[in-house]
Amino acid sequence: MRDHPQLSFRVPQELSKARAAKGNPIIIQHYFKALQQIIHEHSLTADRIWNMDETGFNISARLHKVLAQKGTRQVHKVAAGNSNEHISVCPTISAAGTYIPPLFIYKGVKVIEDLLSGSSVPPGTVAAFTKTGYMHETIFKMYIEHFNRSIPPARPVLLMLDGHSSHIDLVSIDFCRNNNILLYVLPSNTTHLLQPCEIPFKKLKSEFDKASDRYRMNNDFKVITKHSFAQVLGEAFSETYTPNAIKNAYAATGIWPLNPNIINPDRLAPSLATEKPLILPPKSTYQHNTRASKTLQLEYENQELRDHIE
Repeated sequence: MRDHPQLSFRVPQELSKARAAKGNPIIIQHYFKALQQIIHEHSLTADRIWNMDETGFNISARLHKVLAQKGTRQVHKVAAGNSNEHISVCPTISAAGTYIPPLFIYKGVKVIEDLLSGSSVPPGTVAAFTKTGYMHETIFKMYIEHFNRSIPPARPVLLMLDGHSSHIDLVSIDFCRNNNILLYVLPSNTTHLLQPCEIPFKKLKSEFDKASDRYRMNNDFKVITKHSFAQVLGEAFSETYTPNAIKNAYAATGIWPLNPNIINPDRLAPSLATEKPLILPPKSTYQHNTRASKTLQLEYENQELRDHIE
């Protein structure tokens, strides 16, 4: 480190094996080619390109560093909430820098009233209830209807989302077809590269932690519950999803303005370790008419086809 000042210790971003394999140049190029064709065929503009994603929160906000006297052995802080219950939040943003009211998914089967009260909650926000607190097919149908009501009337519109099984439902697909909503599923395990909604999530959670502290200080240090969660998150939502931030997220993923070369090659480098090209012997070795030689011949022809496609 002393001899090489250009080096520094960094905490690496955790990447699953599937994401490392799927974030490769061939998949990314195919995705942008298909996206360009859709935008061109339907003459889509920025206000008709949308992206939805889902992220989770605990009612209890995370603890962050605070100032303390040097030499203090222990520094305590009362928790912002008394529950680690999971609540899902589904933001939807457009390439024009706008958003529709989010969907909150609470854990439970019984509908609870007045969960969305508070001046900071975006008007039109909707709540759903599931046993797990996560999206499923019925809730996605509810979301699609909410999306259709909330966006401007111009059609068709493009809704980009991940390929989670909860998003693949025949009733919802028929509804989208009847309302001229084009569903575009992103390539699996590439949302960390291609999904605009994921980019603001880190800031959204940081702003939620700050808003939680403000709420407690302004309300005699009350803990946050289901009933106050939406109000606290609403403050974080408005701080995070500004027009410039939304447009920057779309630009960073190359969707709008369309830029197939936006993904830095360094971000695709982990996929190279999973590429194992097929090494085959020369064609002259296929002179014997045996099962093994026929198999090798087919593998060779398949490799030639793959090379041609690439």
